[in-house]
Amino acid sequence: MAGTPLMEFAITESVNVIALWASVVACSLNVILEREMGSLLMMISVIEKSISNGIKVSEVQITTLIEMLMRQAIKLDSIPTEGNASAQKNLQGKRVQKCVETLDVLKLSNARLKSVVVTTKWETFDPPPTSTTTAHWELFD
Repeated sequence: MAGTPLMEFAITESVNVIALWASVVACSLNVILEREMGSLLMMISVIEKSISNGIKVSEVQITTLIEMLMRQAIKLDSIPTEGNASAQKNLQGKRVQKCVETLDVLKLSNARLKSVVVTTKWETFDPPPTSTTTAHWELFD
């Protein structure tokens, strides 16, 4: 039994609204992920500068950043997209992959650096000489 033209129109419009809504949600998620990527990129930049200046970075920091980027990749994969949103998702995925590759290279460079050990020679003081003004002071060991 065929539906009336009004029912077919309503179904078509409902499908269009759902598709539009899915597109809006996908774009919103891309914006959120873009912000998260911005902060991760800043952290990568700081690590890169440290290593290029010969300062060894904790391997845990680099590994943690790699794990955070992999979580970003998983989030991206979970976003259903179509059209322009799909192209944005692919660009984001490539950015995440490039960042992971950069961190892998930095991890190798960091491993070649020697750790710097900072030691401090503490200054010691002799007890003050006894004088008339300090004679009534109590000295503690």
